Amino acid sequence: MYTILPNVLGQPSKSLDSGVPITSMATGMQTDSTNICERMGPSQELSEFKHGTVIGCHLCNKSIHDISLLLNIPRSTVSGIITKWKQLGTTATQPPSGRPRKITESSVSAC
Repeated sequence: MYTILPNVLGQPSKSLDSGVPITSMATGMQTDSTNICERMGPSQELSEFKHGTVIGCHLCNKSIHDISLLLNIPRSTVSGIITKWKQLGTTATQPPSGRPRKITESSVSAC
């Protein structure tokens, strides 16, 4: 599916069968990850340590883009963490709002 080609720094880089190197559209830099499953894995919550790292970088006047690149997490996630921290003063997961259900899903399907 792809071949290994040496890049400018002498390190191997991946390319498609057409011989065109795989590059990032935004930066023009070559990427090592071509597997979509590695980039688009299942959605998971970030650890409290990662949340704290994002806030620490923000307090050191790093931009959202820089934090995103440094920690390899999406910019929207970084922005959401910072916004939540500014509004609530914490990055901990909050309990859901609203009244709990009176009837469970399994009770509904049994009817």
